[in-house]
Amino acid sequence: MTTELHSQPRNDRVLDSGNKSANNDTFNTRELYRDLPSLNQKNRANEDLTREGNLPNIKIAEAGRHTLSPAWRDSVTDTGRGSVTDTGRGSVTDTGRGSITDTRRGSITDRGNSISDRGIERPKPAEKPDVPARAFTMDLKNHAANHGKPDALVYLPRNFDPEKPINLVIYNHGWRSTATSSYKNERLGDQMTGAPPNTVLVIPEWQRNPGAENGDQGALAGQGKYAAMLQEIMNKTPGLKGKNISDLESINIVSHSAGYNPTTKMIYDPTIGPKVKSLTMLDSAYNGPALNGWLAKNARELASGEKQFINIFNDTTKESLAQAKFVKETLGKAGLSPALVQEDYKNGKRPISKETVGANGIIFKRSDLTTGGSGAHGAMPKLFFSTVLEGANLRRQRGR
Repeated sequence: MTTELHSQPRNDRVLDSGNKSANNDTFNTRELYRDLPSLNQKNRANEDLTREGNLPNIKIAEAGRHTLSPAWRDSVTDTGRGSVTDTGRGSVTDTGRGSITDTRRGSITDRGNSISDRGIERPKPAEKPDVPARAFTMDLKNHAANHGKPDALVYLPRNFDPEKPINLVIYNHGWRSTATSSYKNERLGDQMTGAPPNTVLVIPEWQRNPGAENGDQGALAGQGKYAAMLQEIMNKTPGLKGKNISDLESINIVSHSAGYNPTTKMIYDPTIGPKVKSLTMLDSAYNGPALNGWLAKNARELASGEKQFINIFNDTTKESLAQAKFVKETLGKAGLSPALVQEDYKNGKRPISKETVGANGIIFKRSDLTTGGSGAHGAMPKLFFSTVLEGANLRRQRGR
């Protein structure tokens, strides 16, 4: 079951195609000409669209190479080879090669299959309606357990367009949180405003007992289970139904605290892993060595900025410093400069900027900042989730 969190009803269709004829650049010749005035208003009922170019209200009988006799009262002069000029109420010119020009109200030229209109105002394409952001909770078959709570929460951004490249950000919550409580308490939907265009937020309920103080993933601990879960989520999300994980432009994973449990499964999953372009650990490196394989495999992409790894830490200082050392050693072994690692361990009271996130592929940052009564550990999603997404948008604008 999929439940939309917004109270007001909305159409599940994200896009409104509008007036198809208004969006179609190929105009029906007869319809286009219908509004032109007759060259003989008095004999309109007897006029016949007989010429191949569908010129309106004109009856022309060709008796020879240069002789054309009109069926209207205005003057027609054969000015040369294949050229006829109407000197009465308008000018009609046949250049002999299928070209007819009417200069009365505009110019209509028929050269084979090409028709151009310079005088008649074309209908304007229908504007797409403004579509508000939407959030859904879902009950899934591919889940951790039958725990009675939603198995996932999905947020579709404002003016989501399934025809454009789709980015996915997965937020893996920590202990004492659930998919729905983390979305509400961390104000994750509000923090999505600066994300790259068309970024969809997915919060999986990865715990067997949501909100528990343990890392038990239930059935999701099995091989390929998170890929099956994510595909089912896509199948039930308006605009994503019919698409596969491989169709996504990118996947960015943000892990807070115990969220490293599902995160580790996801980055090594053969379906999800290849799509992961960014991995952010918010005080989540409790099992730092578990990420070493991914870091080593993607060392060159991280160094070049093609991919990104961010570790913002407080409680996990020891594990994070050891991880930073491993990354620098790995870069050195690959012939890359350890200086490519952006490190800030002395300015814990200074927040990281979106510019720093946007400019660096590998970041290690200590944070002692707090907010809303939360300690440094608990405050990280509120303080840094939006910054990570805004930095990702800057990276996109720079072609990374």
